[in-house]
Amino acid sequence: MSEKTFQRNIIKRLAKCNTLCYKFASPAHAGVPDLICIHPGGVFFIEVKNPNGRGRLSKLQEVTIEKMRKHGATVYVVDSQEKLEEILDAEKIRPEP
Repeated sequence: MSEKTFQRNIIKRLAKCNTLCYKFASPAHAGVPDLICIHPGGVFFIEVKNPNGRGRLSKLQEVTIEKMRKHGATVYVVDSQEKLEEILDAEKIRPEP
C-alpha cells in the first residue's frame, strides 16, 4: 500500500470515530506533520509514513516534531494500522455506533 493510500485510510478511519482530520500542507514550513486531527477530547497531529517499513522521518521532520512536542502538541508518527489503533486507544477515540 502506498503512503498516500494509507493516509486516505487513516482519514476515513478517523471520520468513523467522530474525528475531523485535515491534510496539512505548509509550504512555508517544511517538516510539519501531514494531518491535523480534532476530536471532542482534543487535537493531535499525525505524520504518516509508508506502511511498507521504508518510510523514515527526515531530520527536518524530527526537529519540527520535537519542537511541536516541546510546545505542548501531541504528535504521532504512524506507519501501520496497529499504530493507528494504539493512538485511538491513547486518545480514547471510539467508532460511532
